[in-house]
Amino acid sequence: MADDGTVLYVGKAKNLQRRIQQYRQLPRLSARKKQLVQVAKTVTYKVHTSELEALLAEAEDIRLYQPEYNILLKDDKSPLYIVITDDRFPRVRTIRRQELVKSDLKGEIFGPYQSAYMAKQVLRAVRPAFRWCDQAGKDSHTEGRPCFYYHLRLCSGACVGKDTVRSYRARMRRLGKFLRGQSEDVQHQLEKQIREAAREQRFEEAQTYKEELEAIRHLLQPTYHLKPDLQLVLSSQRGTEAALQQLTNTLAPYFPTVQPSKLRRVEAYDVSNFSGKYASVSMVVLTHGSPDPKNYRLFNIRRKDTPDDYAMMAEALERRQRHPEWGMPDLVVIDGGRGQVSAVKNVWRWPVPVIGLAKRPDRLVIPNESNQDDAGGYTFLPVDTLQDGGKLLQQARDEAHRFAKKQVHRRKVNRDLL
Repeated sequence: MADDGTVLYVGKAKNLQRRIQQYRQLPRLSARKKQLVQVAKTVTYKVHTSELEALLAEAEDIRLYQPEYNILLKDDKSPLYIVITDDRFPRVRTIRRQELVKSDLKGEIFGPYQSAYMAKQVLRAVRPAFRWCDQAGKDSHTEGRPCFYYHLRLCSGACVGKDTVRSYRARMRRLGKFLRGQSEDVQHQLEKQIREAAREQRFEEAQTYKEELEAIRHLLQPTYHLKPDLQLVLSSQRGTEAALQQLTNTLAPYFPTVQPSKLRRVEAYDVSNFSGKYASVSMVVLTHGSPDPKNYRLFNIRRKDTPDDYAMMAEALERRQRHPEWGMPDLVVIDGGRGQVSAVKNVWRWPVPVIGLAKRPDRLVIPNESNQDDAGGYTFLPVDTLQDGGKLLQQARDEAHRFAKKQVHRRKVNRDLL
């Protein structure tokens, strides 16, 4: 804090004494951190029992106090927020600051989170307890086919009419309190509802409340740890080698040619456009598991001027094969699902495996032509089952998305200036 009580910076640390000692080493600090140390006069702290609780408290304090140095010391100028919408069946979304300002999205807002990766880790952690549904209330899903999360027991069944509006909205209110750091209130409320349901012999309802309470208490245990940030996991050579090995173990049954020594070059592709204009497909490269920017490429789409991800992706991969001088990839990762992968397979002639990485939830889309099952010859695997190998693919996909967005924005700005 400053002399006048203004909160300058909010952060969390597993070892506060060590963190303060680091800030005392002025020659090693950046200019902004030196400025913070010179202005700050008081340090206050609060002890939390779990890593998740500390992360939620950090995000809530940043929202309340808007500390100046949480912005100045952050490289990502577009922090991520979590939103619980005001829909009849509320949805849980993540959204960037600039998108939040531009949109008319109504709901309860949580954050900003200092790391987009950790914000998504929070939602992944709390979903088994609160089991929201992304498809509830949509005419094409309600009382129809259950969503993907329902089969993983991460959805209450609102998408197929197994949850009432009243029950669902009450659970989303508890989720909101939990994200605000009011976990004790949530636990007391659930304990009360368990007693009332049992007293009135609504035993199935009482069991549902009990399971939610147990899941929340699990999250708040000191032994519960969130997964570390992706960049930290893959920063060491040992971590990268382990990720490549896990990726190999997963893909080898589908692609016998996949071996750790043969995953030297992984290419990831993503489509980006601005309302259908300035369409491009980015190609990013991981060499031995690490981003290799000098080998990044951008394919400006020539054949389509209306949104068509399938055709755009197919055009880019067809043109990619005209450049063997860039080097042959050992694995191609497409940002998208079965449609994108199928479009690419129609033009792909190289003996190189092509897989998709679909979102919500993140899952691998693996063509399996020898097994024409109900999925149309495709196997779907949750990315979490790959552990660090899955993180490696997510890193490649996210880097392709970032690179594509950056280039499309640059093209639009340059065109507007002409």
